[in-house]
Amino acid sequence: MVAYHPWVEAAVLLLLAVSVPVALVAGRRWVGEWRARGWPASQVPELPLNAADLLLFCGVMGLLVWGSGRLLHVAAAGWTVAFLGFKGVEVARFWRVAPSVAGALGHVRESAVAYLALLPLVALAMAASLLVGRLLGWEADTQEAVRLFLRAEGFWAVAGFLALACVAAPVAEECLFRGLLYPALKTRLGRPWAMGLTSVLFGAMHGHWASFLSLTVLGLALAVAYDATGRLGRAIALHVVFNSVTCALLLASKWLSPA
Repeated sequence: MVAYHPWVEAAVLLLLAVSVPVALVAGRRWVGEWRARGWPASQVPELPLNAADLLLFCGVMGLLVWGSGRLLHVAAAGWTVAFLGFKGVEVARFWRVAPSVAGALGHVRESAVAYLALLPLVALAMAASLLVGRLLGWEADTQEAVRLFLRAEGFWAVAGFLALACVAAPVAEECLFRGLLYPALKTRLGRPWAMGLTSVLFGAMHGHWASFLSLTVLGLALAVAYDATGRLGRAIALHVVFNSVTCALLLASKWLSPA
């Protein structure tokens, strides 16, 4: 696992200390609204894809994973948009994309609060994973992407990793998991199963057992954010905030630690 600089560890503890009361207040508000109004109706439109459609989509996506290399996220997002267009879906309307500075700032503001509310659950999930791994004798190694980021030298190498982790990956992964798979599975299986399956796939896709449970929790939060608003931009913004904070902590530890 990553060895953080002591100052970064202190920053993480401070962030957790701030997030706990935010989570309690937000949780109490959400539970109160749920009791008063019931589970809100889904704002995500139906996406009636048959088994052959899903097989074709996943087959091509598998080829992209195998052959795209560093362009994987761009290729994945492009294929998702192209496939929906081929099926007659107007992507901008389906995902309720309306680019504007005010809209983007609104998504980021709401997502920052959601991130703080989510952080204690993510931390508990990570702690539970590490505890189970220790009991089973599994070694908690550092995720490959994190290892590459910490080894990156020079401005352009670091900037490239930041652009990939904080922009390209959130956009591509949300287009795939929440933008296509979630509504397609929701149409066939219903909301609970669709949220659960896409979240588990999202956690497994990162290929790191120690963070699987915490990333599955993140996947659930991203699905709820999209389902409640019908705007894919809300899920993308929360994903961007999550990855950006993680990268900021890694970058601070990289700079503060001795060579």
